[in-house]
Amino acid sequence: MESDVMVRARNADLILKEMPFCLPHGRGFLEGSLDLVFEEDGKLVIVDYKTNLLGPGGLDALEEHYKPQALTYGLALTKILRRPVEEVVLLFVRGGPNGEPAERSIPMGIDPASAGSMLGMKLGKLLS
Repeated sequence: MESDVMVRARNADLILKEMPFCLPHGRGFLEGSLDLVFEEDGKLVIVDYKTNLLGPGGLDALEEHYKPQALTYGLALTKILRRPVEEVVLLFVRGGPNGEPAERSIPMGIDPASAGSMLGMKLGKLLS
């Protein structure tokens, strides 16, 4: 799959694929799996593969739909590794008009010291 973010990933110093995570949250756990994580210039980038086709709202509508999940992934990885995540890239593997990949970057910039409390607040809003 050829896309800007995959070219960046191939040149990365560190690449992690299908990285599962589990964090305690309230009386339960937050579990998930990160499709791809790589380190670029000392900064972490998460790539989240999506199979959606672009609809009438295009990338903007899909970004709005997936942004809470992207923020949750960024907060979770920041909390786990105690390192900031620079961005989460939503990679729509067949999202372009001719079935080519399309991507949207969501900047993170989360301070590792506050990731745990931010994750708790974000999950509280999502689950209420």
